[in-house]
Amino acid sequence: MAGRSENDERDAREGRRVMIVLAGTGILWVLATEIGKTYDWPMRVSAFFDILALAGFALGLWMTYQLWRRRGGTDRNDGRND
Repeated sequence: MAGRSENDERDAREGRRVMIVLAGTGILWVLATEIGKTYDWPMRVSAFFDILALAGFALGLWMTYQLWRRRGGTDRNDGRND
């Protein structure tokens, strides 16, 4: 898009990366859960995939926080007069 700065482009790429991490984690977690039920995996294996999913969601949260901090922490055009 015309008029976008280099920082805006970087933030957009990072936002897409966060989306891929979160969506991919959710999809893989659901697939692992369903495959585990179908093939009657032991509870240990299911717990392992649950922990991996938790780590993936934590990574996505951390990436989102970093992006939010880099953009200034708040929306500068939110209408408040601070």
